[in-house]
Amino acid sequence: MMTFPRTDKKFPVMWTDNRVSKPGPTSIPWSVADKAYSVYVARYGAQQSLELLAQRGGFYATELDDFLSSWREEASEVDALRAEVAQLNTELAARLRVSIDAITAGLESYARGWAECREAAAAIRRECSEHCGATLDEIRALSPPKIIAIRPPGEKP
Repeated sequence: MMTFPRTDKKFPVMWTDNRVSKPGPTSIPWSVADKAYSVYVARYGAQQSLELLAQRGGFYATELDDFLSSWREEASEVDALRAEVAQLNTELAARLRVSIDAITAGLESYARGWAECREAAAAIRRECSEHCGATLDEIRALSPPKIIAIRPPGEKP
């Protein structure tokens, strides 16, 4: 099964009343913050890592507006896609469970059928031995092409 890297890591967003800014989330996906950080580094250098900025409270919303004007939409899209992936994973797991249960039931039925077949073969051996006074191997030796042998999988004739 193919898996994709999962990161639920969030980057904090600070809000202030000093500047007018459209409302938005108090945290964003790390991948969106990383895009804004690229612009930050180009302007101011890499003296602070993205991790350090997060520890210090993150970017202000107005900084994000300046560094990456589409941050709100990207954050919403990433969160929506994560939710969709989580839902699809749940549905896939349920479908796989149904398939696994069906396969298991089929194998159990096969095993029961095989056990019944072996019991029937043992009964035939007993009956042949009682009525004919011969073992099944002796009967096979008399007429090999006409006797169909019941053998477990992997047993050689």
